[in-house]
Amino acid sequence: MPTAIIKVTQATVRENITDSTGYVLLDLWAPWCVPCRNLAPVIDSISKLPDSELQVAKLDVEAHPEAMTQFGVRGIPTLILFHNGQEIGRQVGQKSFRELKAWLETQHVDLGEAKPLTAAVGDFASFYGDEELRQFFINRVMHHAAQQQIIARNYPYWDEKSGSISAAFTHCDSFTVFERVTGINATFAALLELIAPTEVHALQPITDALTAGKNYAPMPMRFIHAFFAEPSFAWPTLFADVNEAEQLRLVFVTLLERYLRGRDIDDAQCQQLQRQAQALLHHQDVSVALVAAIIEQLATLPAASDFDSWNEVIGRLKTLIYDIGKHLSGWSAYDRNTEKRRFQWFMNKEQQSASGKLQGTELEAYRQQWQEENTEYQLKEAAFFADNFASMQPIYHRLHQLLTEALLHSPIYIAA
Repeated sequence: MPTAIIKVTQATVRENITDSTGYVLLDLWAPWCVPCRNLAPVIDSISKLPDSELQVAKLDVEAHPEAMTQFGVRGIPTLILFHNGQEIGRQVGQKSFRELKAWLETQHVDLGEAKPLTAAVGDFASFYGDEELRQFFINRVMHHAAQQQIIARNYPYWDEKSGSISAAFTHCDSFTVFERVTGINATFAALLELIAPTEVHALQPITDALTAGKNYAPMPMRFIHAFFAEPSFAWPTLFADVNEAEQLRLVFVTLLERYLRGRDIDDAQCQQLQRQAQALLHHQDVSVALVAAIIEQLATLPAASDFDSWNEVIGRLKTLIYDIGKHLSGWSAYDRNTEKRRFQWFMNKEQQSASGKLQGTELEAYRQQWQEENTEYQLKEAAFFADNFASMQPIYHRLHQLLTEALLHSPIYIAA
């Protein structure tokens, strides 16, 4: 079994990568890169496969910008797979766990047997019906919030006295442990990481709503329904040029309303919804494709215990939330899809290159050309990411409210 994820620096590239033996997956990322942060839980899950022969490494290209040129990287996140120090493949952009695992297996990497998380959600009441147990965990997490020890990471993380929101409950970076010690499905923990309430004022309403003796199995789907029905996210204008996407959203919201009211859902309805979503999976508008992928997966109405499915959905939600933020900040569909065009632009330049691969001064020259030709976009992007994503705060505030409401509407647990 490989060691934990290695943090690579420019000084250790040779030791950790080019002189390595076996398979190494190098994740080139940066703290400001939203898709990189969204990919992080997937990378973490891959690294924790118990019988895998793969070593995972991460390199922060903001701290070590020369790595971009050294590895011929045009955009991030970029994943490069090495075998005995030689590159044998790479992937660019966000990937789900299943997509990344499938790609690694095509490269003949033995990942062992992935063991899905299948704890018996719904077989236990939240906090096992024990108010003292609930109070213990609530006091713990609120103490960490008061001490500013909770860090937004999008994936479970714990380091002595600080870490991410779900890990602050258990002092452990495992969704499985969260589920087993609290009696609450791991999907809830992943949703907590998605909306990342880190301060007392943001966390208090959620912890107040989190009570002992509840059945939180329906809660994730209730949150999804509220998310896609939320008027402040301006869905109709987000999909102003793609009526099929808006109609897909409305049909999905209606189906979930029936499901949450306990009405029978015809399999034919779910299959029809899936087909509608599949028709938009490769749409040129990234937001449309994301919504289609989420609805295509949730049209089967997976249980909260199907953590693999929900984890993929939540990974896509992270990117979609930032697209909503850009839309509400006045970005056009053209602006929101610029990164996709940027990637294709570099791909075209690479195909025109004599060597078939951009690197060194040639890559740097094209990078400079792109920036000069897209100055307005660069300024708009810098403004959006300024002040710690201040423009995203109203959206996250509303997400906190939606999760709180989903918890409050959860039923009392009744033993079978």
